[in-house]
Parts: sequence; C-alpha cells; structure tokens
Amino acid sequence: MLGESLLVAPVFSYDGSVNYYVPEGRWTNILNGNVVTGPRWLRETHDFMSLPLLVRPNSIIAIGAHDERPDYDYADGVTLRVYELEEGKSATAEIPTVKGEIETTFTVEREGRRIMIERKGSAKVWRLLLVGIPAITAVEGGVAEAGPQGVRVTCGADAEAVQILLL
Repeated sequence: MLGESLLVAPVFSYDGSVNYYVPEGRWTNILNGNVVTGPRWLRETHDFMSLPLLVRPNSIIAIGAHDERPDYDYADGVTLRVYELEEGKSATAEIPTVKGEIETTFTVEREGRRIMIERKGSAKVWRLLLVGIPAITAVEGGVAEAGPQGVRVTCGADAEAVQILLL
C-alpha cells in the first residue's frame, strides 16, 4: 500500500509478469480504468510503461498539470480524480507547495445524488474528474464535459465551492 488509497505492485521480472494480492473491495486501475474486486490474487504482464496501480473507493488522487519537471506550482491546473465516492462519504486532498507546506485543501462530500466540493487556499484553476461517472444532471461553479474516463468539471480560479448533481 502507498498511503491509504493506493495499491502499487512493482514489476521486477524481466518478462513483465507480476503476481499481487488485491485486498477486499473494489479497486480501479488508475492507468487503464479497469475495475477488480478482491480479495484475490492476480497475475498480469506489464511493459516498461505500466504497472499495477490501483485506487480504492472514496479516494481523491491529485494529478498535477505538468510532467516535464518535479518542481512547479502543483495547485495550478491540478486535477482531482474522485473514485467511487459513496453516499455519506467525504474525502480530502491537500496540495503542497514545492517547499512542502499545504497551499490548498479540497474536500469532496457526497449526500444522495449531490456531490459538493470545497476549496480552501490559493485561487487557481482546477479540475475534477469523476472517474467512472458517464454523465451528470447539473453542475454549479464549473463547466462539465463527458469523456472516456468520466465527467470532467473545470473550475475557475475563483471557484471556492462546486456542486454536482448526479443522474
């Protein structure tokens, strides 16, 4: 486990094969979107650009907007990938500065068909990706578009709160 939300299975074999254990529950592969259910053992083959990287429900994974260098303004253009947020659950993501101080905190909460997102901290453009949700009814505080991984909501720098109504 890498923290509370991610399961990583490093690939050490020359042929790319890996055996790993998936704990109980539903897990979504971040790289390809496949969902697996545990508990069980899996055997997979990966190439140099992939590995088993699974995330559990009720998790937020913050993905930065840049991959050309490790030190940049992480909060600027960050995408919050929300995985299977269940009724009555909430999750929090803290975005650090390059010095390791918390710059922005996002809290996502679900009540019934409504998902509420609150941003505290610096005002920068940010995005939300509801992984596995193909469509929504409405959004307040951002612009939504459906994509292959789910609904993506783009929020302006002034968006401190966003509400999404699920189908």
